[in-house]
Amino acid sequence: MLTNLCVDSFDAELHVAPIRDLTALDRVLEAVELFRSTHDRAHAVDMVRQARSRVSPMLNIGIKRLLSIIEMARQDHEAVAERLKSLLLGM
Repeated sequence: MLTNLCVDSFDAELHVAPIRDLTALDRVLEAVELFRSTHDRAHAVDMVRQARSRVSPMLNIGIKRLLSIIEMARQDHEAVAERLKSLLLGM
């Protein structure tokens, strides 16, 4: 497809600051529509908040890594929030 458009590669990079807090995490989760409702998303963020309070409240995760974690969590249709929490704690 790119060859048909006479484009061999992309020559620009977009730098995105690391996701450092739960507000930023919530914004990303909303943008990628991981959860069906605002309530489900808020519940998931609260689960992460409670779990992270025992470790460190700061996330400090790059957007590429976070998007990868989100896609892994999306695969667990029955327990998306629980999977997201465990993946974020395991980083």
